[in-house]
Amino acid sequence: MADRQGSLFSKLDISLSGTAVAASVWTFPVIVPGLLWMQLFSPLPVFYYLYDSGYAKGINTLAAALVLTGAVAAITGTAAALVFTFILLPTGYSMARSAFMGNSPVKTGMKGLAALLVGWLIWSVIHGVTHQVGLYQEILTTVDGSVAAAGQAIIASSELSAEHVAQLQTTFDQLRKLLPGIMPGLLFITMLNSIFCNLLLGQWLLHRFSRTNLPWPPFREWRLPEQMVVTVIAAGITFLLPVEFFKVLGLNLLFAAGTLYLFQGIAVLGTLLHKWSVPTALKVLVYLLILVQAYGVIMLAFLGVADIWVDFGKEKPISPEENDK
Repeated sequence: MADRQGSLFSKLDISLSGTAVAASVWTFPVIVPGLLWMQLFSPLPVFYYLYDSGYAKGINTLAAALVLTGAVAAITGTAAALVFTFILLPTGYSMARSAFMGNSPVKTGMKGLAALLVGWLIWSVIHGVTHQVGLYQEILTTVDGSVAAAGQAIIASSELSAEHVAQLQTTFDQLRKLLPGIMPGLLFITMLNSIFCNLLLGQWLLHRFSRTNLPWPPFREWRLPEQMVVTVIAAGITFLLPVEFFKVLGLNLLFAAGTLYLFQGIAVLGTLLHKWSVPTALKVLVYLLILVQAYGVIMLAFLGVADIWVDFGKEKPISPEENDK
């Protein structure tokens, strides 16, 4: 029986392990409480298996995973929650196709971001039709409620004077008032982080488990086009204009540009740590100590911008075979 099954899957050119892994990545976020955020990694199996196995075997493997995912969703009654997962899958295809074409990480990320934006638009339309309420408005209401609840919880659990409580309440009220204006920037940052993490994890998984050539050089060599610094300058100028609309617009642009240059700052830091031959364990500690602090994140974003004009010891590009973890 096992031989017949093996022969069947061999003829269909399907990876059983790939089917199981992809189905797990798509299924667990919707059936396990607290893991819904992992839906943002839905494009990862598509990117990995298409690039690793090629279009024919990759598509067969992913199709089998979709059937398995659908069966689990039907049994557990979570089919509706999988709509967003399936809408994100073309993003992985876009990234894999771009990598096959030899595009840079930046260009691949831009194509993936475009596919993700289209997916979010489709999801918004479906959500609006089925729930009779706009997706953006629902997200905004949810976030606003979370901020209000967090503020009340902090105030209730703290032993502060009446004056300090009033100041804290004012701060949360101002934040809630600001939320509608900056929500587009926050959502865009979420998309950027999703694309960045899928690219980075995809590259690492290919290096760790695949025998194919890596699509890009090590992450520490990834750099944004120098012309993109114009977005930072334009965002800063717009934010400084004495008109409320332009201030809010500039703040959203600063969020987006700052996130992009944060990624570049992380890459520059990786270049420096590699140049100084810092052990891997210590590298991880340095990244964690910096990224868990707001000032550390801002510092890395400035480092990413400064790299345009300052030589931080960029390495000459090396071949994928010489790439380390």
